Amino acid sequence: IEVRKMAGEESIKVLFKELNCEDPEARYRSVNQVKHALIGNQVKKTELTVNGVIPIFVERLANGEEVIKLVVEIVTVLGSFARGPPESVQALVASNVVPLLLDGTVHEHQSVRVACLKTLCTLYQSGRAPSAVVYQDLRVVQCLVDCLQSGDKLLSKCTCAAVIVAESCHTVDHQNLLASAGILHALVGLLSVISTHDVSSSAAVVTALSVVVHRNPETARMVVDVLHAVETLSKMLSSGISSDVKLGVAACVTNLFRSEALPQASNVIALKVLPTLVKCCRKAMPIKTRIKALGLLGYLIEDSMTLQEMASYAERIISTLIANLEVKREREDLEGVRISEDTLEQLKESSLEVLAVLSTHSIDIRKRIFEQKELLMKHIVAFLNSEVLGLKTAALKCVLFWSRSAELLRTTLYDYEIWKLLNELLHLRDVQLLSLVSAAVCNHLLPVSASRENLIESGVLPKILLLLRHQSVSLQSNGVWAVMNLTHQTIEPKVEEWLRESKILDILLKLCAEAAVDVKMKAIGAVSNILAVSNKYSEEVALEYGNEVKRIATLGMGCGDNAVLFEQILILIHNFGNRNHKCKLMILEWEEFIRFLERSLKEKPSNEQILVPLVNILAMLTDPSAPHAVILACQNKLDDSVKYALQKCEVTASPELEPLIRNVLTNLTSSVS
Repeated sequence: IEVRKMAGEESIKVLFKELNCEDPEARYRSVNQVKHALIGNQVKKTELTVNGVIPIFVERLANGEEVIKLVVEIVTVLGSFARGPPESVQALVASNVVPLLLDGTVHEHQSVRVACLKTLCTLYQSGRAPSAVVYQDLRVVQCLVDCLQSGDKLLSKCTCAAVIVAESCHTVDHQNLLASAGILHALVGLLSVISTHDVSSSAAVVTALSVVVHRNPETARMVVDVLHAVETLSKMLSSGISSDVKLGVAACVTNLFRSEALPQASNVIALKVLPTLVKCCRKAMPIKTRIKALGLLGYLIEDSMTLQEMASYAERIISTLIANLEVKREREDLEGVRISEDTLEQLKESSLEVLAVLSTHSIDIRKRIFEQKELLMKHIVAFLNSEVLGLKTAALKCVLFWSRSAELLRTTLYDYEIWKLLNELLHLRDVQLLSLVSAAVCNHLLPVSASRENLIESGVLPKILLLLRHQSVSLQSNGVWAVMNLTHQTIEPKVEEWLRESKILDILLKLCAEAAVDVKMKAIGAVSNILAVSNKYSEEVALEYGNEVKRIATLGMGCGDNAVLFEQILILIHNFGNRNHKCKLMILEWEEFIRFLERSLKEKPSNEQILVPLVNILAMLTDPSAPHAVILACQNKLDDSVKYALQKCEVTASPELEPLIRNVLTNLTSSVS
């Protein structure tokens, strides 16, 4: 057939006829002509894809072509399509060619195996090929490992196998299956030799290793403790290998660290990995390298205040991150290629993610970030209004962590009316976004926030009610958190009116009894806050809901294994009893609680997280200024066993708690006399 005519429907019929004729040479010539026509010709690949050529080749392969050189040629043509436009790649995946190619990796002829590996490598690099199918046949898994173990005389096989593993290994089951087949030994064995080979091979091997140990303590410990690979990886970071390979090595060590196979104190983290990642974030690096380095940097320091502090002082990283938000679409990359909109958004999103991580804990880091507040906040406001999900999400994370700072709540965040944007975003339906928005709103509702009154006056309260009634646990939790902050230390008239009319106490008490643990603890905290505020509403709540409070407390008294929840229950009881003398009498007449209190003092004499609220309850109950009825009840209910248990606690109490215990003992003695 003549290639120039192949775009037509008639030529497709001719191709189909040629591929199914009895003459193997004719079949080969037909495929070979297609192969040469496709070389470097994306337009031709698109034309043939549209005209349905790919299924013809796949069908020929599926029917079991016996001529080896023809099989190789067909697979090579499919590989050419895999390097084509997205339409061609999608057509390949849709034709179910991946299982056929995977079968080809265990073919008896090496030429077929190599051809299938190369085409699969290209397909998996596209990010469109299915991953689970790789791990459905143990022969295929072992073939990939064997390619890596060979070292390899055919370096392309080794590289292809590493790429397929790196792009397809997505679950713990995949990791463990590969580990059982010996992949860790194979990859670690390659580390000492790959630096002498080309960049693509080196990058593929270290990337595959980083994927197999990602969030997997078992495989990570094997690499560190059994195969002793850290020293080799550390040397690679100090060598003259390319930045792409160094970035892969840094990713590998980062994953070992996050899988808890390496301690934070390890020199390779602070002295090698962190500096490598920061350098790869520089403006002088290719933009895709910067994006990957930013993602790894955020992951490395995410849970470590020490590493966050170190990173914040490294090579003007804060200025670099904020400058990334300014990059315009017209800019060209180092290779002279125009930066796409998607790539630009990835750079900005990754920079915001690192800014958010840096802002997690340290007030000092937040202050240094806000030294460039005009430039920073201009972009934050724009991103909060953006339709790009990634940018909006990353900006919300930043706002959430910044709103943990009382100073920023009173100044910059208020000046730029972030509260107004958050209030508008509370209408979002996306649970992940709404969770971030509502969490940030919670912080803006604290008494120290300058935005609190504006939010209340702008209609945030009905939206909080919707959160409380939401089916999502995270949103429900944030709704309760908002009530906690609204009732912390003070309750404005408008908030009190909303609490009454919306029957918020009924919702909270139901959540105290039925919700998930996180929501339950916050709900108990919210009820405690309401009871702690001295106003008429709190008095009414204490008297009207006294039995409900006792019921919730009874449910929680058996949660001694959860110290935080246990503490919340005790604070609830304290705030309830502290409301008025009638509430104190209810507690003193509550036989079950008095015995529980005595038992807790005996069982937890050294646990001050529990002991402090227990002693506070006793201090509240034994207050000598209480009415005579309360003092009389103390005499009858708090017997010598309570006094004896307190005396034992006093022996081991901290200097801060000891005076409080002594005061309670004095009050108990006075009430008896």
